[in-house]
Amino acid sequence: MGASDIFLVFVSGKPGHEAAYADWFCGEHRDDMLRLPGVLSAHAGHLTALDGQASPAQLCAIYETPDCGQLLQ
Repeated sequence: MGASDIFLVFVSGKPGHEAAYADWFCGEHRDDMLRLPGVLSAHAGHLTALDGQASPAQLCAIYETPDCGQLLQ
């Protein structure tokens, strides 16, 4: 297999809607992304800092694609 690009997305839900947004982002949205042509893998979950510091984002998604530029178009 050839080289692939990794596309990282960092997001947070709107205040008061964080749990519902996380459910959608880590479930339905991730599954929708996997159906896009050129997306080889998709992973999404809660973002945790190893040093215990708060992160500006609550969630992270990692998408693997042969060409990140193509995916963004």
